[in-house]
Amino acid sequence: MPWAAFVGAWLLFAGPIYQASIELGEEQIERSAIESTARTVPQPRGSSAWWWLLPPIGYLLDRRHSTRYRKLVFDALSSEHQRQFVHYTEKASGWAYVAGGALLLAAAETWSLCDEQGWSSWLFWVLAAGMAALCGLLTVLRSRRARAMLGTETQPAAERGQRGRQRPHDPGDSADR
Repeated sequence: MPWAAFVGAWLLFAGPIYQASIELGEEQIERSAIESTARTVPQPRGSSAWWWLLPPIGYLLDRRHSTRYRKLVFDALSSEHQRQFVHYTEKASGWAYVAGGALLLAAAETWSLCDEQGWSSWLFWVLAAGMAALCGLLTVLRSRRARAMLGTETQPAAERGQRGRQRPHDPGDSADR
């Protein structure tokens, strides 16, 4: 039964990251408009690099600077873009919590399996990292496969976020058959 718990726990991790990929990909968010707004907002003056001689203070000052800049960008967005951004980040955060909890369960089951089999602790780290990478790879491959089936894979990344742009003619399109 330890193998079933191990596989089941990793499936509980793979499911949320795949579902998050699907749902976040379907979100109607105008990335190009948000990015162009962000480029127009001047960055506030940062703190001196000398503060990094005291890393905790350097980190806090850097964090304060980036928080101030994010607030300026958010305030510069239209109310519709603010709504899109907040909805997207809330959904992403929710899926991150679910996947994070599942990852902890999968790690615990992986540890239990290694312990029960008498395997070395270094094997736990290799197995856990490998399984997490495999789950991520499966998500990427399934997403690419779905985009290829829908004919959106040939479209360059810069064009995918822009509305009204036509993708290049693909001789493999099913409409031509």
